[in-house]
Formats: sequence, C-alpha cells, structure tokens
Amino acid sequence: MKKYPVILSLILMLTLTGIPAYASEIGPATDNIYKYSDISGHWAEKAINSYADPAVFADKDGKFLPQEPITRSEFVLMLHKALGISIQYFKAIDIGEYYTDVSNDDVYASKLYDLATMNIIDYRGAFRPKEILPREEMVHFIMNALENRLEGNLPGYQVLPERFSDEGQLSDQYKSDVYAAFSMSLINGRGSNMFFPESGCTRAEAATMMQRLIDAVNRLSGNVDVKASAVREADRITMDLVIANNSSSSIVLDYTSGQRYDFTLLDSNKTVLYRWSADKLFIQELSSITIGPGESLVYIDELSGDVYKDIKDKISFMTVFITGQSNSFVINSDGYQIKVE
Repeated sequence: MKKYPVILSLILMLTLTGIPAYASEIGPATDNIYKYSDISGHWAEKAINSYADPAVFADKDGKFLPQEPITRSEFVLMLHKALGISIQYFKAIDIGEYYTDVSNDDVYASKLYDLATMNIIDYRGAFRPKEILPREEMVHFIMNALENRLEGNLPGYQVLPERFSDEGQLSDQYKSDVYAAFSMSLINGRGSNMFFPESGCTRAEAATMMQRLIDAVNRLSGNVDVKASAVREADRITMDLVIANNSSSSIVLDYTSGQRYDFTLLDSNKTVLYRWSADKLFIQELSSITIGPGESLVYIDELSGDVYKDIKDKISFMTVFITGQSNSFVINSDGYQIKVE
C-alpha cells in the first residue's frame, strides 16, 4: 500500500503556492450510543449501537437488519463516523472532483469527499453508491484508514500459507490488504476457513470492523502504556506494574487463571533470582478486566525478609509480565524489563 502525506504538509504546500486549501482535524469516534429494536444480544450489538446512525440505517420499525449487505454509501457514513473526521475547507467542496455519479446534495457526499481527499476511498470515477460493498474491498478501505491514522507506519506481517481455503479467489489488488488485516486479527473467516472475498459485507460485519479498526489504531499508536518500576531499599524491594489506557475506548484483558501478573528479579547475567509466582497456586478460571478510557490498572508487590536479604546485592534487572491476553493492544510475551538502580 502507498504511504500518503499527512494533511498538514498539504496545507502548508497549498498555502504557500496560493491555491485554496483546507484545514483538517481528525478526532476519535464520538460517544453517541444508538439503539435498535432487533439487535439485543446480537454479537455485534455494541459496535452497531456505536457506529451506525439510525437516521441512516433504521427502517420504519427501528430495525437495523444486521444481516443485510451494506451499500457503498452506507459504509462511507459508518467509516466516517468511526474515524471522527472533521475537516474545515477553505473552499466549497464539489464531489464531482472525485466521482461522476454522486451529487453534492446526497446525504453522504461530504463524508465521501473527506474520505476521498484523505485517500481512504482511493479510486475515482464512478462510486456506485447503491451497490453492495464486497468483503475484500471493505478490508482495503479499512486498511487505508488504519494506514492514514498511523501516518503510514503499518506493522509488517509474516506471510503464512492457507489463511483461507478460498484465498485463490482474492483479487490481486486486495491480497496484501487481506493478508495484513488477517495478521492483525482484524478479520476472520465465515466458517470452514472461507473468506468469501467477493460476497457482500453485512451491516453487522461492517460495524464490527469499525470497532476493530479503532482498537487497532489505539493499540498500534501507543495509546496503551505498560510501565514497570522497582524501588530498592535496605530491607525490601517494591515492584509495580502499571497498564495505562490513554485511548478513547475501553481495553479488555482476558485471563485463563487467577494469576494477573508476574514479577521476576534477575542478576547482571539476567539469570532469574526470584519469581513472584513460584510459590503460589492460582485457580483455573476464565475472567476479564476492563480498563476504561483514561484509567490505569496497577499491580504492586514487595519482597522482604530473608529471601530479599539473600539476593538484594545481586539484583540488576526486573522483568514484569502481563499473564493475560488482549485484542485491544499488543502484550509483549517476553515481558517488560527494566534495570534496577
């Protein structure tokens, strides 16, 4: 995929050359929560209520119809909403600059203009607003949006064989997007390891992709900080682990046992001198912890007594571990190591 210049550079260039320009501010999705009459208990209920405006998607009975295929224009409105885009132009917009079959009066026209200007919707000519959006093309736009929000700094991915049984049906122009999205757990198959690239994306699938997109932006842009610290004293060492959620969305940690963390103390050769969990038993159970926007999860423990006395002069490093898993951010399975002063 191409790397696109940031909006600020374009503003500067156009301003200096005297050509009408625009200003842009891209913010997080708003917190409006919508309600529909037919999605209670649905697997995509939260995402649907967050990103699908009833003014667009609700039928006369207030139903969302989650299994209905999403049209290109509906997808534009959902994606624009999820990204929280707000652009102030220094000239009147004309969607005809990009597409021949869209009018400036269409409800989605200004949103489409924004996405086209940012090269998230990156083809020109006929937009075909009422046509169903194929799944592979939906993934392409999602990856364009992710790349835009990360300013081109997408993580690499390892090429793995047979992601999907029908990957031979993928269009050449979308293969790299689908592979990258799969590697980042943004997409899954529909059963029997099939992707159905040319099938229409459902409304529920599109809403779920919005949530996964925002989660990926938060995860990959460093909006979740994991920090470790150790304070060594004469009779004890205090160890702590802080997971700070600096994003605009909640993050979830999933666990398979009662253990939430681990601390290890190491010598100068990085040989383990002490492991906090070594003498402890943990119940086997599935559980989760949610950290809200702006909140932090803190674990603190200390080592004292004879055990500390025997190793205190040998301690050079500490490694802390998050023992759970998360789809909200990347957890370093090798732990987080610091030097103990």
